[in-house]
Order: sequence, then C-alpha cells, then structure tokens
Amino acid sequence: MGGSRPGEARPPRRSRTIRNAHYLLDPAQLFTSVPLAIGGVLWITTYILIIRRCFKDQAYGIPLFAICLNVTWEMLVLAACVPDGDPLGLCPKPEAVGVLRFAEAAGVMVDVFWFILDCFLVYQLFRFGRRSERIPHLRQHWFKFLGITLLLSLLLQHSFATFYDDDFLIRDAWIINMVMSLSFLYLFWDRVETGLAGISWAAAWTKLGGNFFYAVGLTIVHMRSTHEFLDGDSSWFMLTLFTFTLFFDVVYLIYLARARRRGRPLVAASPAPA
Repeated sequence: MGGSRPGEARPPRRSRTIRNAHYLLDPAQLFTSVPLAIGGVLWITTYILIIRRCFKDQAYGIPLFAICLNVTWEMLVLAACVPDGDPLGLCPKPEAVGVLRFAEAAGVMVDVFWFILDCFLVYQLFRFGRRSERIPHLRQHWFKFLGITLLLSLLLQHSFATFYDDDFLIRDAWIINMVMSLSFLYLFWDRVETGLAGISWAAAWTKLGGNFFYAVGLTIVHMRSTHEFLDGDSSWFMLTLFTFTLFFDVVYLIYLARARRRGRPLVAASPAPA
C-alpha cells in the first residue's frame, strides 16, 4: 500500500511543479484542447437535458451518490483552482500572463457554470428524491441522509486528492465519472418498470460523447507532452477508467434502446407516496 510503516518517516511531498503527465498539466492547456472543449460542451448539454427532463417528470435524473460526488468535486475545484495562487495545494501552475491567464480565468468560469448546474441537480434530488425512494427508512430520513452523504463526499475527495497528490483533481473526476456511468445502469433498472422518470435518451448520447472526447483529449495532451502513449502505472490507471466508463455508457444506451423498442415510454410514472 502507499502508506509508510509505523515508526518510519513518510517520504517528503513531491515538488509542486508541472510534470509531463496528462493529469498534471496546466488547466489552460486542457482548456484549449479541442477534444476537451467539445467534451465540455457535450457535458454541459447533458446536464441541461437532464435538468429539463427532471423538472418535467418531477424526478432526479443522475444517481444519488454521483450527484453528491459531483457537486462536492466542483466545490473543491472552485476552492483550489483559482486563477491566482494555489490555496489548497492541488493546482500547481506557472505564473500566467496574457492568453494563458485569460484561458485560466475562462476555465474557472466554466467550473462556476458547471457548479450552478450541479446545484440544480442537487435541488432536484432534495425536491423530488424522497417521493421516488423505495426504502422506507431512507425515505423517512431523506434530508438527513443527503446532508451526511454530501459532507462525507466532500471530506473523502479532499482526503484522496491531498494524500495522492491528485493535481487538478483529474483522477478523482474520472473515478466519479466511472461510478456515475455504472450507477446509471442501476438507475435504469430501478425505474424501468415505472416509466423511466427523469431519464433522458438524448442525454445518454451526449454523456457518451462527452466522455469519449474527454478521454481522447486527455490522451492527446498526454502524448503531446511526453511523446509516449504510456509512461507508467498512472497512465494505465487512467486508461482503465476511460475504458470502463465508456463501456458502461454504451451498455446503458443499449438498455435504453431496448426499452424504446419495446415501446416503454420515457415519461414519468405516478410517484411513490412520501
């Protein structure tokens, strides 16, 4: 494991410099990558489609734990990756001037917009989630359960990012992404007999596209900076996350397509009693 044995001094924290790895690059380089920009647009579209569908169906449309992990990830990013400085020690970068400074500021504004969209998703979870919860104990303590889950999500991600030096929280983001893609399958199975409330067919496609372009973009940036396709265990780990995330996205689309062919409407059913 990564920890030191009792009585041994823990190795010093590595120097906060930009390394040639796709999860340690300056945010401006990521922001100006064309595939990553396309992926960002597709993910924003995904959020908007899901939010729109959920207000129509009066349901929440992203799995519960994924919403909690998403919004707390955005909170950490907004606190850590500011244009000036590195307050949490998670966003090392050279001094930005000119176009680089503008790109970093634009990246922060995108994060702010994503956080606002996440807040809508959290609102829908609080507003509509209790009526669709099938476990009586959770339905009875719904708001307390959500509050504890959000707090634990924030603490867990901050601990992970600082312990493993996850600069820019990229590895953390893709772990969440894979968990979300897998969880969408369970959301489908939970709602397939009740009309698939809150589930958007169009959002399933844009989510797959967004993840694909993000994975391609990060790989291109990595290869451009190192001139190698793989350069160690971290690269294998990221490629594993990319592969499984996209696999779960495709399986989710297949299940939705089968439901549509069977004539099962993607509309809200009568909610469970509160």
